[in-house]
Amino acid sequence: MALIVTGKDLTNTIDILHRITRAMENGRIPDWEKIGTNYFRNTKAELRNQACFRPTIKEDRLYFGLVNPDHPPFSVTRATYEKYHSMFYGILVHLSWQLYFTVEQTPDGLKDVDADIAD
Repeated sequence: MALIVTGKDLTNTIDILHRITRAMENGRIPDWEKIGTNYFRNTKAELRNQACFRPTIKEDRLYFGLVNPDHPPFSVTRATYEKYHSMFYGILVHLSWQLYFTVEQTPDGLKDVDADIAD
């Protein structure tokens, strides 16, 4: 599964990514942080080291794929996968009305980006 944000054009989509990053840094998106140059991680103890989202921009879309920046490729439990996607999706839906973008989930993961799911 991938989370996809669509802005009105490429410039708008890049701006949306910067605004999401600033909102995390300013504490307006609780329990999430940016780590490294391009990863978003949940800060709750039970999820902190389980996975990260890596945003990727393709055309006018911003894709969030679940990765482990330390040990790619990796696998996560279905429970961790579902928690990460549902929590981050909720944040994106909340921000969408403020930043004027659409957000969707796709059942297809991002090849070479998204995690393998273990039961």
